[in-house]
Amino acid sequence: MKKFKTLLWAMLPLFALTFAVGCEDPGQGTDDPINVTKDSTIKLSKTTVNVGVAGGTQLIEYTIENPIQGASLTAKADAAWIAQTTVQAEKVIFQVLANEVVEAREGKITLTYGMLEPVEVIVKQDAYAAPQPIITFDPSTVEVAAEGGAQSV
Repeated sequence: MKKFKTLLWAMLPLFALTFAVGCEDPGQGTDDPINVTKDSTIKLSKTTVNVGVAGGTQLIEYTIENPIQGASLTAKADAAWIAQTTVQAEKVIFQVLANEVVEAREGKITLTYGMLEPVEVIVKQDAYAAPQPIITFDPSTVEVAAEGGAQSV
């Protein structure tokens, strides 16, 4: 029994060393490129973009608070009519194609940054409205005899 107690006392520094090394903060003292900061956030100028029927170039401004070392922002659209999505310094630029259908449409752009939760921007586009037909007559007046009869316009 005395040998057992002596063995436990002798192993105590080994256990203490194991816990000290095992409890080291991950990323501390290393060159880990993805070091997530809890306070990192993506701030957008708007979360919904309303676009007219003609479409065109659109812009969303963003800032990243407490940037993550080695991370970059990416943007991906879920609809083919939202095209050429590119990320530049503090802005996302994309093209919205003209809407040629009589229904409004909605899509989204998903922004991802490092290990943060993705952020979505909703893109809404107005419906196409077909122009109303204009009917003109030539000649604009027709003279008809008092007794009536067939005429053509």
